[in-house]
Amino acid sequence: MTVDSTGRPPAVAARPLPAYWPDLAFAAVVFVVGVVEALTRGLDSGVVLPDWEILVEIVLVTVFATAAGFFRLRPGVALVLMWLAALLHVAAGVYPLLVEASVMAIAFGVARWGRVTTVWVGGLSIPAVGLVFLLLRWGVPSPSTFTTLAEGNLTAIPWVLPGMLLVMAPLAVPFIAGLAVRAVASSRASQVAAEESRDLAQAQREEAEHAQQQAQEIARLREGQAQLARDVHDVVGHSLAVILAQAEAARTLPETDVAGMRDAMGNVADSARQSLRDVRQVLSTTRTPGAHGGAARRGGLTELVEGVAAAGNDVRATVQGEPVPLPPELDQVAYRVLQEMLTNALKHGRPGGPVWVEQTWGGPFQPDELRLEVANVVRDAGPAPATPAGLDITQPIRPGDPPAVSSREDDVPAHPAPPSGMGLVSMRQRLDSVGGRLDLHRRPGPDGDVVTATAWLPLHAAEVR
Repeated sequence: MTVDSTGRPPAVAARPLPAYWPDLAFAAVVFVVGVVEALTRGLDSGVVLPDWEILVEIVLVTVFATAAGFFRLRPGVALVLMWLAALLHVAAGVYPLLVEASVMAIAFGVARWGRVTTVWVGGLSIPAVGLVFLLLRWGVPSPSTFTTLAEGNLTAIPWVLPGMLLVMAPLAVPFIAGLAVRAVASSRASQVAAEESRDLAQAQREEAEHAQQQAQEIARLREGQAQLARDVHDVVGHSLAVILAQAEAARTLPETDVAGMRDAMGNVADSARQSLRDVRQVLSTTRTPGAHGGAARRGGLTELVEGVAAAGNDVRATVQGEPVPLPPELDQVAYRVLQEMLTNALKHGRPGGPVWVEQTWGGPFQPDELRLEVANVVRDAGPAPATPAGLDITQPIRPGDPPAVSSREDDVPAHPAPPSGMGLVSMRQRLDSVGGRLDLHRRPGPDGDVVTATAWLPLHAAEVR
């Protein structure tokens, strides 16, 4: 046996008492009191009761005690046992016992805890059994009694009403009290259920609101991640394209042109520094609540074009119309779209070839739009395929078109398709967000195929937003 440090067995954990122990205790009290009463009745007066009467009383005590044990958990069983004991009492003709007072607890239990059918049977049986008890005890009135009663003489049956009240009172009063307690408990349970229902509904609403907030927050974070990815792609891709163009231009310089090489390397370094500054700006504005990551300042479109030209590229820029200030979001879209167009022109254009950039602010045909157009000659890797007669040479270039097979050692596409990766998707997404559109075309030119990218941005979006 396990013992603790003192050598004594550990204390046994207290177990909760069963729910029916009060009923068993009540039944035991009724049984003990009834048996003592049956065995000691008549001893004070010296009267000795017959054995059969003592036996009947003990049987009655047993039935009443059993009914008392079921009054709370099985009210229907207690009701049946109570009336069986009452009928046995009347039939045997023994004197009333003290334990018969337990019928009040049984009547209360029937009304308080019984089912609806049990309550109805109990309520109707109280006056019915009371009347039967009186009839069995005092007999059925004679016909003359009813005649006298019909004549208005109530003294003919003076025992009926008092007798019924005397029998019904010990049962009716606790029965009515049980109904009252049942009604109060039912009302309280309804209130508790209503409160729980309201609390549950409130909890469900709060949970739904919390889930909606979480979904919105997740969507916001994902949108921020996508925005950051687009901005970093645009900034880094543009800078690398400029650096690549400068490096390729440096490759064509004579070995004796040291000054030209230095200028080219200086332009590469300047472009790299500008790229680092742009990336830091994108990251800092992304961390700032409400900031527009990488938003261009006023006049940023012209500065962007001038920066590409300053890096040694042949940029031929024109501006038509009067530029107007744009809100941050629209300015950012215009800046990033033009930046991606220039990046693609430098990446896929002929090294050292011209890049045409045109900004059109309004105009007679499109007064409410900003048109950005970038054109460049694609890399030449041999003669382009002939165009059949009568065929429209202005063909839209669709994302995902595979490039032609290269015939050069450095694996440059012979007639490369326009960019079809993240840059094109990014441009379309940005333009869609402000109601703009994008178009890509390729046409033959005197020096090779010319790819033209055109973006339209509605200027009225600046007024609406």
